[in-house]
Amino acid sequence: MTDALLTTDSLFFSSGAHLDTAMAGRCVRDLLNHFDDGELFLEYRESESIVLDDGVIRAAGFDVSSGFGLRGVIGAEVGFAHSDEISLTALREACEAVKTTQPDVGKAGKGA
Repeated sequence: MTDALLTTDSLFFSSGAHLDTAMAGRCVRDLLNHFDDGELFLEYRESESIVLDDGVIRAAGFDVSSGFGLRGVIGAEVGFAHSDEISLTALREACEAVKTTQPDVGKAGKGA
């Protein structure tokens, strides 16, 4: 496994998020099986701020945020869902939201 994948796994799947790569892969694969294209993207952001007044620190802050976006494309239609919670529950809810983009939700088969 590459260093980038190890870092990604530690950020998104090893921090008590109650989601692992196998569960995420299975959920997204099941959804996108009925779409022409799609993707799951993960976001992690850290930010720092320091407020100086005449060389004196007046305020300092640090923030970490993470989340995901899920997109499914079928024909000219695009379904999108996102969450700032990385969990199996949030991913399943996003999959259900994107699934409503399908013209005939509930029928089996690609594009049906």
